[in-house]
Amino acid sequence: MMAGGDRGHKGLSLRHGYLITSNPMNTPKGRAPAFRAAYTYMAILALAALTAASCGVGPITRIGGRSAGATGGTKPIFSIGGPSARASVAPEPAPEVSQNAVTIAVANIEAEGTATSDAMMVAEILRSELVRSGAFRVADKRNMDKMLAEQAFQQTGCTNTECAVKLGKVLNVRKMVVGSFGKLMGQYMLNVHFVDVETGEIVYSDSAKGATADDLESSARVLIRNASTNERVIK
Repeated sequence: MMAGGDRGHKGLSLRHGYLITSNPMNTPKGRAPAFRAAYTYMAILALAALTAASCGVGPITRIGGRSAGATGGTKPIFSIGGPSARASVAPEPAPEVSQNAVTIAVANIEAEGTATSDAMMVAEILRSELVRSGAFRVADKRNMDKMLAEQAFQQTGCTNTECAVKLGKVLNVRKMVVGSFGKLMGQYMLNVHFVDVETGEIVYSDSAKGATADDLESSARVLIRNASTNERVIK
């Protein structure tokens, strides 16, 4: 029997019905170092978490593309502003064109299983190459759209000779370029026809192809070069 009515055994005592130990850590004075150590440890963890958050990398966002699982329309092959080759090579000055040169216009190229924006870019490539050849007086796209809007002329799907003739008469040009742009066996294909507006005859046909935008542009350049030396086209 312990003094004061307490009973104990090997460091244990029963006081007022509660079992306590004689371990000094059970006293406020003894518990203070342990609490301080725990608080210090928690503070270190919190500081480490804040440091990692401030130095870490946030969620990755894809810019200028779409994820592999994205859905929607056909993904364009041309970046904004055209093929990459144009960004690194300064444009050549347009050669002087004779007033007697053939007037020509390029209709909207029909997109077949490809992005409409790509078909529009292909048409712009053809216009640029026609101007660069120096053999034609090329109708400006902005003026074309204005004239066609005034006449309420719908050129979407204008790929046959009959439509090309009507379009050429509205634009007052002698030759029209119509065509389609699609993809076949992993390669992009551009098929074009040069139509004589007066006779309604296809005077020249050719195609360009390429696995990339740059390849297609190079092939289109050869196509226009060949057309600009064809007597039936330039007369």
